Amino acid sequence: MAAGTDLSPLYSATTANFDAFVFDLDNTLMASEPYHVRGFAQAMRDLANYDMTAQDAKDFIGDTSVALATKIITRMGFSHITPQQVAARKAECTMAIFKAEPFPGACEFVRRYVGHKRLAVASNSPRPFVHQALQEIGLLESFDAIVTIEDVRERKPNPQMFFLAAQRLGVDPARCLIFEDSGIGLQAARAGNFPAVLVLNPGNPLPDTIPDDILTMTWPQLLRWANLT
Repeated sequence: MAAGTDLSPLYSATTANFDAFVFDLDNTLMASEPYHVRGFAQAMRDLANYDMTAQDAKDFIGDTSVALATKIITRMGFSHITPQQVAARKAECTMAIFKAEPFPGACEFVRRYVGHKRLAVASNSPRPFVHQALQEIGLLESFDAIVTIEDVRERKPNPQMFFLAAQRLGVDPARCLIFEDSGIGLQAARAGNFPAVLVLNPGNPLPDTIPDDILTMTWPQLLRWANLT
């Protein structure tokens, strides 16, 4: 969707249809995915003297440390480490270097709807990281519910996380709009029949497949939506 396009008919037609907004965190609200990659890479060097590849980094987008570590350990035949050890070390490395960097317009959009919509975060990241990240950008108290990988049995692309967010918000899933940046997030929304927006942020790789019925907008365009409603 090109910048400058008149989006007001779309905004006025859709905004009243939703009682809740559910946001992914990493690379949706903030540019945090690079820190996860760096933390994971350091963990693999520390524990297995393994240098992360470009394909590993791509596979990591929207995924979890345990899932990626399992793939690498299986592929490389490592027997001296476990995925859980990698994930624990990765968390330590990531927290040591992390600096919250929200995308321009993201915080303003969330704050615009505090008290007007039910708001939640649904993230594949661990709870301590999610809480620290939201605290650093001043949004922790803005959300009515926070769902992390620790709250569900199945991570995205399973929609369980979104259903739990809707339940905690007390909102019908059909009236929850999902904000995501990755193909895995969009798959989760599609699997649960949740309407979704693909947020286009600077430097983010596009998903390999974008469904035709998915709205694609930048945060500045979404702020225009906020200002029109």
